[in-house]
Amino acid sequence: MKHLYLSTTLAVLTASAVHAQLDSNISPAFADATTVQMDGQTYLQNWFGTFRTVDGGDLSNEDWIWHTEHGKIYLSADPNSETVWFYDPNIEDMGLTAWTFTDRDTYPYLWVDQNFWVLYMVGVEGPEMTPRVFFNYDTMSPLLLQRRDAEEIPSVAADAGFTALVDAVVDANLASTLNGEGPFTVFAPTDAAFSEVSDAVGGLSEAELQDVLLYHVVPGYLTAEDLTYDAADMFSGEMNTYYVTAANGTDIMIEVTPMGIMLNGEAMVQLDMADMEADNGVIHAINHVIMPPPNLAEVATEGGFMELVNAATAAGLVPALTGEDDYTVFAPTDAAFAAISDTVAGLTNDQLVEVLQHHIVPGKVYQSEVPLDTEITTLSGGTIDVGMMDGQLMVTSETDNSAHITATNVMASNGVIHVIDTVLLPDLTD
Repeated sequence: MKHLYLSTTLAVLTASAVHAQLDSNISPAFADATTVQMDGQTYLQNWFGTFRTVDGGDLSNEDWIWHTEHGKIYLSADPNSETVWFYDPNIEDMGLTAWTFTDRDTYPYLWVDQNFWVLYMVGVEGPEMTPRVFFNYDTMSPLLLQRRDAEEIPSVAADAGFTALVDAVVDANLASTLNGEGPFTVFAPTDAAFSEVSDAVGGLSEAELQDVLLYHVVPGYLTAEDLTYDAADMFSGEMNTYYVTAANGTDIMIEVTPMGIMLNGEAMVQLDMADMEADNGVIHAINHVIMPPPNLAEVATEGGFMELVNAATAAGLVPALTGEDDYTVFAPTDAAFAAISDTVAGLTNDQLVEVLQHHIVPGKVYQSEVPLDTEITTLSGGTIDVGMMDGQLMVTSETDNSAHITATNVMASNGVIHVIDTVLLPDLTD
């Protein structure tokens, strides 16, 4: 009989650490099993693949196990032979018996006896849900089954001990979203991380909680290796610093540092709890909750740019800075406004609007993306030019007054702020 088989890469399932214990009563099927450490947990490995017991089982007769290819299965090993029977409820919907069996000489083929012989085959490799494929040799036709109890992100997170995160997902009515097709990359704060912000998170409305949680979700499938090496080529950003857009539409700054992978300069990816695979994505633990930044006007206010905020309020520009459209703002400090206070006081409202719009560029442009020595059109219709002068990053207006760029990439939900030390004046002669 010709056997068909589709190979797959082992995907370690993470759950609470329960060490498999070997004793004198172990079935002959597992007598040669060796222990292996993966993701901080103890697994067994022999001809039956890689697996561990749950609930303190000892494999002497019947136990639930986590198998890295077959998931959670109920194992019944013959105490007098190397035959292994296991119960898999995922296949009952097909009208087949849930019991399959194999042995050292048969595995990785698993057989079902249901009026005909059917060969169990492992599905295709990849982050998507792995289908279960059977082959009926009587009819020479395949049967395809999608796993009924697929391990989606909420389930994997719960098994891995992210209790506070899962509770928050339920409270925010996001469970159906994270059980969706994906794939998603989830930065999962630990329970300790949630406890640090329990007061702030506990007072959020459902919409606000959704915004916080979706800020920890990035569409796509990014492993820790992707985050460290490959994603910098996929996304905009400087070397070792780049930005990805979360599911709430706001960017996350990712920095690859000698200490590890940092998010927004405050949360560290816990590499010992990274790459936890789900059928619709991957989970990486982080040690702090990252809060989405507010809009440009609020960031400017919190940053102490009060003269800029007051001028924007007087000019009626606050709605633009709090709206959904992205802008890049070259924000003069209060000292910069104080230096030309007499000039500002003499401006008409239309001129004030033009001055402020001269500091705003449509779109979100991070420092590494700013074209040097190239005219950039501002919201006022005038132009500015960014370049290097005496080793310092400068921005120059069309009227040739220049400002030092003293800080860059201050993120907001609807754009980014670069701080400058001089107010840029457009041509106001018209």
